[in-house]
Amino acid sequence: MRRNRRNYLLAIPAFVFFAAVSGSLVTQSGMDWYRTLSLPWWTPPGSVIGAVWTVIYVLSSVAAIEWWSAKKRGRRFGLVAAMFVANLFLNVGWSVVFFGLHEFAASIVVASLLALSTWSLVALMWTRKPTASVLLLPYAAWATFATCLTAAVARQNGFGFPDLPAGFWLFVHLAGFIVGLGSVTVIDLLGFLGRESCYWTEATIRAHKVTKPLIWIGMAGAIVGGALWHGSWTPVSVAQAWIALVLLMNGYFLSFVVSPFLLARESLGCSKELIPTWMQRRIVISFLISFVGWWSALALTVMALVQ
Repeated sequence: MRRNRRNYLLAIPAFVFFAAVSGSLVTQSGMDWYRTLSLPWWTPPGSVIGAVWTVIYVLSSVAAIEWWSAKKRGRRFGLVAAMFVANLFLNVGWSVVFFGLHEFAASIVVASLLALSTWSLVALMWTRKPTASVLLLPYAAWATFATCLTAAVARQNGFGFPDLPAGFWLFVHLAGFIVGLGSVTVIDLLGFLGRESCYWTEATIRAHKVTKPLIWIGMAGAIVGGALWHGSWTPVSVAQAWIALVLLMNGYFLSFVVSPFLLARESLGCSKELIPTWMQRRIVISFLISFVGWWSALALTVMALVQ
């Protein structure tokens, strides 16, 4: 057992280090081309980017070791291990297609897949190894930021995004609000009614299985549509970006803390019982953040439209 432990304690950091070095070598080979690009004003300095990736690789190694040390290994164990390997390949692959091949379209796709796979790892690890999940949060946030930055660099350097009118992106933006805010309103109302009612508690547990994905879909539409509708940083878009960040963190709590808690109660046959007071308080605070955040963001959109 000790020998096996030593093996993965060495193998995992070595594998991550190999991926980091490979990506770094490809990146260095394309720096001359990178310096010719027009970069958005919010692009971090190279030294900051390098430092952030160093921290992320260390945290990823620790998270992988934490996951591998699990005593009970079910189907999810192999799935997470495979996704972790795929994630590192996507990590190196982005450097290859962006710095090596100078392909904007492919780099946006790979960056998006990298962010998606990292958030998926965060979600999959949460119920078994919450520490490992939390360690990957900076990676997921940075991969999301890197995706946005890749798209911005591509657009600023002449990459031809679909030539869709601003009205289309406004439609996507508002449709996201309709889907997301509608779902938030339904689950918030049910949650409020379920504070002192076993019937509504059970209804809330059942309904959240539907509203949870709808809220995330709505949030994606509102964020992407809003970003492309605004087209640049304005006071309204900056305020909405901060609200979106708060809603994303709040959504993480609801999806990966509250939701597993409710599903666990359902599996134990406790769905008709009142939720414990300590969890009710946290849910109420989270619902208030969600409700206020969504309506504030919508109010800012209306303000931008009437100006």
